[in-house]
Amino acid sequence: MSEKSGTNPFLALVKEEKNLQRSSDLSVKSNINERSKDGDDPTNENVEYSTAIRDSPNKSLGPSKSGSTEAHGLTETSGLNPFLAVDPGLELTEDDSAQVTAASAQQKAEESKEVELSFGPQLPKVNCKEKIVICFDLSSEVDNVPFVGRDGTPFNSSSLIQNVLHIFIQTKNAINANHEFALVVLQERAIWYQDFTNDCSEVIDDLYDLNAEKQDCDEFDMSSLFETLHENVTLPTVENELLPPPYIVRTIMIYGRSKCIPTFVANKEICQYFLKSPYFFMDVFYIHEAPAEENKCKEVYDVFLDMDEMNRAYINEVGKNITQLHDKMAMFLAHPLQRPYQQHCQYTVKDTPEEL
Repeated sequence: MSEKSGTNPFLALVKEEKNLQRSSDLSVKSNINERSKDGDDPTNENVEYSTAIRDSPNKSLGPSKSGSTEAHGLTETSGLNPFLAVDPGLELTEDDSAQVTAASAQQKAEESKEVELSFGPQLPKVNCKEKIVICFDLSSEVDNVPFVGRDGTPFNSSSLIQNVLHIFIQTKNAINANHEFALVVLQERAIWYQDFTNDCSEVIDDLYDLNAEKQDCDEFDMSSLFETLHENVTLPTVENELLPPPYIVRTIMIYGRSKCIPTFVANKEICQYFLKSPYFFMDVFYIHEAPAEENKCKEVYDVFLDMDEMNRAYINEVGKNITQLHDKMAMFLAHPLQRPYQQHCQYTVKDTPEEL
């Protein structure tokens, strides 16, 4: 299960293009964002589910200039959607060029409108204050299976999660000292634990004090989390969406249960109140055991995917892999108003002249 979609939504299309290009001897460079790219680390137990929830339903190629449906490579300056079939070697007349330019402009306008309809208003990309609610899972199930180092040394799961949260809080505070943090604990219901404060030392101390609160949990009421937020969090009111908000609210839910599927016991009205707001972001970090018949890792992950109807959340998952735990926690550092949609993220480092 890679984040959000399991595979890049354009992966199938790129493969089709490559097969067609072999026959036409055209070289096309495809920069594919592989959302979950693990090495041969034996401790890597990430779930690789190929859910199509984030994938675009329309991946067909338009007709080429000659009327053929074969896909041809595009020059970098063509200015067209890469899914429009255009032959870069074809000479265009002035009329043809004007038509291509007009088609490109119309396509961009339609894409912009489509983005706004799908994802809501495009807010100013500013580093305004964040009010971050960290939801820490206190179910004893989190510690059933430890993390294992490369040398085979076992590590307590909750302790490692607290360590990466410690780093995250300190780093966010260093980026912007105005950021505020609050704590919510997750047992069978969500419980508000620590009010908002920009004193990161206080939050970190309270975070490490949670070890004594563990208990067995057979269920988790997801709606209780939004009820708790509704009682303790006020979303900002902005008259003009073109102006930066005074702050945004972000929830980072750390969920570590592999056999307990979150459920919505109450109605979803309060949930929708938050999830539909452009100033609220619901990020999830799902830490699970190795997928097996006796657990429900995929079903749990699908619940989080289904909540993100606006496609604005970052939903990461990791098995009991220490390196991946740190790497994927670092992905939450980006400000929600400044980060791209998760399926557009690119985390690989380009180190060769051809790639730069």
